[in-house]
Amino acid sequence: MTPGDSRFGSVTNAVTDLLGKGRPFDAVVDQAWFRLFRTPVGREGLSRIFQPGFPGVRTFVVDARVESDGAVSFTIAGMARDGTPAFIGRRTCGRGRMGTLELHRSFDELAPAFRWRNITSDLIRRELELLDATGAATSPRITLDATEAARYLAAVHGFSFADESKDGPPGRSIRARDPASDREILAAAAHNFARRLAARHSTPPAELDRLARDIDACRQPIDFVRLDLPGAPLDPSRGDGPDARPFGRAFLRDRDTPSYRATLYTSGPGRSPEGDRYRDERTHRSEARLATEVQAHLDELAGRSRASRVRALDALAPIAPTWVLSEIRQLSDDPDRKVATAARQAIRRIGGSDLVERVLAFGDDVKNPPEARATAYRVVSEFFPTHISSRLPMLRIDPDARIQKSVIPVIAEWEDAAPELGAMLGANPSNDLDRPGLGALRLELINRLAALADPRTLPILMAGLAQDPAPEEASALSRALIAHPDPRARLALAARTQNLDIPPVP
Repeated sequence: MTPGDSRFGSVTNAVTDLLGKGRPFDAVVDQAWFRLFRTPVGREGLSRIFQPGFPGVRTFVVDARVESDGAVSFTIAGMARDGTPAFIGRRTCGRGRMGTLELHRSFDELAPAFRWRNITSDLIRRELELLDATGAATSPRITLDATEAARYLAAVHGFSFADESKDGPPGRSIRARDPASDREILAAAAHNFARRLAARHSTPPAELDRLARDIDACRQPIDFVRLDLPGAPLDPSRGDGPDARPFGRAFLRDRDTPSYRATLYTSGPGRSPEGDRYRDERTHRSEARLATEVQAHLDELAGRSRASRVRALDALAPIAPTWVLSEIRQLSDDPDRKVATAARQAIRRIGGSDLVERVLAFGDDVKNPPEARATAYRVVSEFFPTHISSRLPMLRIDPDARIQKSVIPVIAEWEDAAPELGAMLGANPSNDLDRPGLGALRLELINRLAALADPRTLPILMAGLAQDPAPEEASALSRALIAHPDPRARLALAARTQNLDIPPVP
């Protein structure tokens, strides 16, 4: 991507200017961001970078933490106007083996109601713009493990096989050190898929031989999308990929198809023009669909039926762009009280004035999944901390460790936070193995206590190291004690070293 290609105009200036807006992250995370991007990073600015084009979602970057190798991992939470998570995705930004700036993405959890709102395409576009603006000198790239639905999506977005790229497989891949060729593995699976399909449906041998040659000629994931086997009873729809064919689409979406390590560079041969065209087409279709929906509901507002006007207002509230507010405000004083009430409710939702209350309501509902509830609370804790203060006494002792972890940012801002964080760590021992999210809770508490280096919390850290913790926690505790000025920390580390099993010398 060149600066002139982006909707931002001059990419480097506009993106980095936006990136620095808002409150800074915690000191350790803030320093890590600056090492990676060489520019200040603010919470609101980074969140706006990941904002999709669909106006019914607002993004928040939360739960940012520095990994042991200096990379920064974080969660992107897209909250719908009714307070529910529209999508949740985890990202890690760091340096690759060759010093390349890499953004490793997990596959987003996208709510069904938002799967036709172009969220995935918009996020990939934003990620490319961010990397190009902050790391162009290192030829940055996006990486992912293409599993399940991501196998097909990565292919149509123009990702290539990372193990055949100049930087090799991403270090954060679940198969980072696997020397096997993903292309060869995928080709072998495609041959087996074709033979099984041909045997079931009496495919002529000549067609199967032609397909076998096409499979052997595949060089990139997108080539597998274009494979076809005429006559096979597969879904005949064209699908949403460039030149997608029924066989290729069915193969990449089949549950038995192996995963592959994928990469997409911001420029050069690793930047796929087909993927760019695909995202452009998806964006155009999504914007046209939204415009049609909005206009249809606005036309209903001009009618005389109370039921249709209220229905139109209810439909506009979750999807309408802010320019629609001028049309709706005219109805807020309508003689029909039901229409006026519906108009005022729509204005609040479109303007976002009640978003925090709705997000909290989602978190308070115990019928919702605990992980999603924790994300909702985390958004409020990091961006609207004063709104969660009344719930804090109960949330900090919630039986679910994920819920407890969501309010740590609020407690960490207290004037004398160290004893409170230490008490939370002591109240959540590492041997309680049946609690989901306990390890992540303890890691965040340990890292925050390490940054504070308060002598009152030293006994808690020493006790944690003596409990034979998991490797990741042991590493965090060791770093915390090494940096601690109290000499007792060295004694605890020495005792831990003496307890390690040392293999006998032959």
